[in-house]
Amino acid sequence: PARMLGLTIEKDDPNWTVEQNTQLNQISLLDSEANPKPLKKVPYKIHCNFQCDNPSCKGHRLLLTSWEYNWTFLKLLDEKHQDAQAAITELNKRWMENFSNTRLGYLMLGTVNSQDRFHTFIVIGHCSFIKRDIEKGEQTSLF
Repeated sequence: PARMLGLTIEKDDPNWTVEQNTQLNQISLLDSEANPKPLKKVPYKIHCNFQCDNPSCKGHRLLLTSWEYNWTFLKLLDEKHQDAQAAITELNKRWMENFSNTRLGYLMLGTVNSQDRFHTFIVIGHCSFIKRDIEKGEQTSLF
């Protein structure tokens, strides 16, 4: 994104659909635990808002499905006993640090359905790099 605008939330159904419940309750061949802990559903949809480098861009709003941000949002709600707006404010602060003036941030996108004629994209992750390393042409060591 040329300019990151931040995250927003909207209420979502707090319960899994019947189809989702069926998938979540399948017996795992790899896990012998008889009664796994049920997966908690985020009762909000988190959206990423940004502008691309097109001069006439009015902005984009994509659903953020990244596991780490949804889990962090739940932890902020549960552990800090924050309301949803306070949790999204804290989450937004962390998100925006990845797209600050000192970092070069990229969004990883995916599509919801290959048959979708509108090609609905979602954010499935992100990565960011410190700009000074890239501008100097330096490659940091992996080990």
